[in-house]
Amino acid sequence: MNLFLDNLASPLVLAFLLGFASQAAGGKIRLAESVRETIATFLLLAIGLKGGEALGNAPLQSLALPLLVTVLAGLVTCLSAFSIARVALGVSRPDAAGLAAHYGSASAVTFIAATHFLVDRGTPSDDWLSAALAVLEMPAILLAVLLASGRGSRLSSTLQEVFLARASVLLLGGLLIGFISGPTRVEPIMPLFKGLFHGVLMLYLLDMGAMAAEGFRSIRATLGRLVAFGIAVPLLHGTLATVASTWLGFSPANATIFGTLVASASYIAAPAAVRTSIPEANVSMCVTAALTITFPFNLLVGIPLFYSIAFAL
Repeated sequence: MNLFLDNLASPLVLAFLLGFASQAAGGKIRLAESVRETIATFLLLAIGLKGGEALGNAPLQSLALPLLVTVLAGLVTCLSAFSIARVALGVSRPDAAGLAAHYGSASAVTFIAATHFLVDRGTPSDDWLSAALAVLEMPAILLAVLLASGRGSRLSSTLQEVFLARASVLLLGGLLIGFISGPTRVEPIMPLFKGLFHGVLMLYLLDMGAMAAEGFRSIRATLGRLVAFGIAVPLLHGTLATVASTWLGFSPANATIFGTLVASASYIAAPAAVRTSIPEANVSMCVTAALTITFPFNLLVGIPLFYSIAFAL
């Protein structure tokens, strides 16, 4: 219990709660769209650079198994979310596929919050996990398109959409820059990306809290079932991923991050791909579930829970 209370005292969590409470009370705390996009660009590029720098220092063969496990996790969680949505929510096949695309992918902001949580406790994870974040986006979205139609006719356009999505370009581009340039050449620019990182993240979470509060207004009709889905699915996925990755030899810190990644849901790359490739899906419902329910759950409960599981095994 102390771990959960300690997490609530984090400046990042408190910023999210401030944004949520202010917006719910009728305040006007949302950041301008241009500011939000600039902050997102900064955060995603910073993650990519750190991951690329770490990849340059690690033997690539040692990362083959973790990245393969990441791809499999994306496929399994996509199938799981699709099945649960069909049975428990009773939604249409396209809507279930849309939810599967979001819940099989990952949230970069949740990833950042989890890494900050570990650093605060003196148990940092390895930077190569940024590569796992980038890899996790693609398999689930492609599989979701197949689940929606049962055909592969849209796969080529979906693949292009996923690769050219803003989040993918910044993450993969940052990884390549960090990997090709190497630690020595990257070092002069890292004070900007490392020094300002957590302060900028706090601003972003303030805005995310306000955005989550706005989302609650659009799900009142299906609030009960969607809340149950948005909590049960990440709880199931994250717990299994934490246990499995520990069994595979991940360190407790890396298992915490991996469990958090698998438990998270995308609300940046996945919505754009789903709008294009599964136009019949209710994207608003998917984004609301991912951002308004699952993101706060992981921020407040999921991250400390997966940490407790990983360090107890």
